[in-house]
Amino acid sequence: MTTDCSQVDTSRLGDYACTFSATDSDGNTTTAQRSVQIFDPDVPSASCTTVDAPPLAHINAGRAIAGGLFNLRALAKTDQQDIGFAYDSWSPVTLYEGEPGQWYSQQPTVCSSP
Repeated sequence: MTTDCSQVDTSRLGDYACTFSATDSDGNTTTAQRSVQIFDPDVPSASCTTVDAPPLAHINAGRAIAGGLFNLRALAKTDQQDIGFAYDSWSPVTLYEGEPGQWYSQQPTVCSSP
């Protein structure tokens, strides 16, 4: 049996593959790949925080950006979805944080209940 995990770099976060190969006494060979994920357990994968605020407040807090024609629209920072007029300071809109600092107009899958 042979194993090739030469692509796995434990000093860098990411997804890697290991290949396993075995040959029996009749010369039949089979291989399999397994995924190896290197992650930092001290870094949260998702905060799942929600914030209700008007589009202008989301822009000012860095959860949204001004965009669209003449920057008149507010766009959620990460998914770039329109959340209303950029100058709107009175109509609350909910934004959802997935990964720390990543803001979405809809609840990210990682934050959905199982």
